Amino acid sequence: MTLSTDKIMDETVEILSLAKNRTLDLERLILRALTQADLSDYHELTSDDAALKYDYPAHQTIEESEEMLVKWHLSIPFGKYGVYHKKDAKIIGSVSIRLGENADAYIGYTFNQNYWHKGYATEAVSALIQLVFTQTKLSLVLAEVDQENTASVSLLKRLGFKFLTRKENIKNARGRLIAEDTYLLEKSEIRNQQSKMIK
Repeated sequence: MTLSTDKIMDETVEILSLAKNRTLDLERLILRALTQADLSDYHELTSDDAALKYDYPAHQTIEESEEMLVKWHLSIPFGKYGVYHKKDAKIIGSVSIRLGENADAYIGYTFNQNYWHKGYATEAVSALIQLVFTQTKLSLVLAEVDQENTASVSLLKRLGFKFLTRKENIKNARGRLIAEDTYLLEKSEIRNQQSKMIK
């Protein structure tokens, strides 16, 4: 596949725009790049089988977590954020942005189960969406989710995402065949929601 010069230039602009926002200071959270010093908190997250039920297999040792921290976050940090809880002074999750091929971006997120049902995922993911729509020319944000992950589906719907398509018999990171749903949020939908609030 050969990319046009215009497409390469557009992707470079988006990457530069996002790269300038490596830290996001929110009401209760800070989204920032993970560091080696976060390993203990990171292991608490990546060794939690309940938190990772619809994702990769939970790590059995801190060495596994350290390897993933280095390979996944430290070596390629672009678009990846640790979710730092201000009051508790610890990492409670991770969120990410991945640029797509059609003027879109994909988001992903995982949270420590001790911090579920407190609005932290909503706060963090909302900030990522705002970052994409205000700092880039991208007009679509997508998320891929296991159909059975009802909590994640509820979060996406609460943020305004709409069901787009379903792929059957997709092998996930645990080797299980699942139905994978894709949800879509359009920039225009955010504007519509804001207009309704003003009225």
